[in-house]
Amino acid sequence: MTKFNQVISDKDYKKAIAIHYFGYTYTYISPILGIMLLLGLLISTLGFSNVFPEKPIFLFLLSAFLILRPVFYIQNIYKSIKSNKLSSNETNIRITDDEKIITTSNGNLTSINLADLYSYYDSKFFLFLYVSRNQYLIIDKRQIRDNIDGLIKTLDNLNIKKR
Repeated sequence: MTKFNQVISDKDYKKAIAIHYFGYTYTYISPILGIMLLLGLLISTLGFSNVFPEKPIFLFLLSAFLILRPVFYIQNIYKSIKSNKLSSNETNIRITDDEKIITTSNGNLTSINLADLYSYYDSKFFLFLYVSRNQYLIIDKRQIRDNIDGLIKTLDNLNIKKR
């Protein structure tokens, strides 16, 4: 059994949300399209001023939105989680020998069977345990150091898919 207190700072929490967001490859499409649109507009506006009779302000705003969309998403999710008090900075996590994770946060007790997990994602600093596609538990690997490899082996032995 492993038991530890996990304290995630706001900066690390936003970093974890960004890692989750960019874990899907299709999320890179929006910023790449925004950069390509912006470069095309700059080249056509500066080099070929007769292509657009008017300044394409709407297209510049669209490209800026596409580039900044991930930032808006991360801020929105972070504010939503904090305003609904779904998460706190301090969480007590206990991983039992009978393959359960029990978390206590703000007086709420949650128990998850490892076999019931949807998937998991192992990044450099965080381990994401997905209960469903977009509902996950963040474990800061820097705070659990001693038994993270055993937990990942257990997840692999239970045939939990890796995202």
